[in-house]
Amino acid sequence: MLLSRYRFVKRLLMEGRGIQVLRKCAYNLFVLKETTDIFNEIFGWPVLFLVLYTSLKLLYYFESAINDVVRVKTELIIVDISLIFIYVIGTFVIFVKCDDVLKEAEEIFYLLQKIKAKNKKLQDVIVTNVYVLPKFSAAKFFSLEKATIFKMLSSLITFVLVIFQLKFLMWDVFDEAHHRK
Repeated sequence: MLLSRYRFVKRLLMEGRGIQVLRKCAYNLFVLKETTDIFNEIFGWPVLFLVLYTSLKLLYYFESAINDVVRVKTELIIVDISLIFIYVIGTFVIFVKCDDVLKEAEEIFYLLQKIKAKNKKLQDVIVTNVYVLPKFSAAKFFSLEKATIFKMLSSLITFVLVIFQLKFLMWDVFDEAHHRK
């Protein structure tokens, strides 16, 4: 819904350049900014918990896959992978949609800058508070952008590498203890 409204405002700016169009766009952008803030208040904590749950489940599955390779049944692995896949895809879609809204808002910002530079009479109509870009966050802990996905992926990969190193270190210590006997 937010994405379609931002696209509507962008289309308005591209089609018309009059004062009435700019006032309508300014009002719509103000309402959209307020809507984004309300979205963050309502969905910030659930998104945070979804991201935490997904990350912790991934870490748990990686750790248990490394430690319990022999003891785990194939059916359980398939069920676990399919469930975590659903959570990962859901989380990914949330991040991508929020990032798409941010891109539309940035394009609107640049369109307004172009209009402001071309027409000196309209500079008074274009209010600077309209330029406040929306920010999506997970309970104000981190922003919901595509870059955050890569940061999370980097953390997960680091965790897996540390688990592998610790597992191999434990095997080496175990082998040395057996050879001493």
